[in-house]
Amino acid sequence: MLSAISFSLIFSLFANFPASSPKPDKTPQQLFETGTFVYAGAEEDALIHRTKDMQIEIMNGGQAKVYMKIVWLDDYTYVLIQKKLENMKAGKCARKNSKIKTVITDYTEDTYTCNYDAGKCGQGTITIKKIKD
Repeated sequence: MLSAISFSLIFSLFANFPASSPKPDKTPQQLFETGTFVYAGAEEDALIHRTKDMQIEIMNGGQAKVYMKIVWLDDYTYVLIQKKLENMKAGKCARKNSKIKTVITDYTEDTYTCNYDAGKCGQGTITIKKIKD
């Protein structure tokens, strides 16, 4: 059993370490509003180019593209609205004007984790990494 002095010494050693990494000075919108991104863990599957009002996802080695309008609702939340599909079959989830709401739950300078809701097409959590400004 640890004595009170041993516990105090161990606790004082760990008390100086932060519980988690400090957040960047910028908000998620400021960090991720524009740039080039990939899905973490699936870097070869899709490349995402984002401007202030448009996101283009390029898949299948550049053969297929999805053009989406992006609307930031606040510093942590944005909505993607599919506008054009190129070399993709339209379906239940890939169709014009379908929406994906995204809420950023955690972030660093170059990566964010978010929950997404694509309505009938599903919900989930993904991590996106910025690879270029």
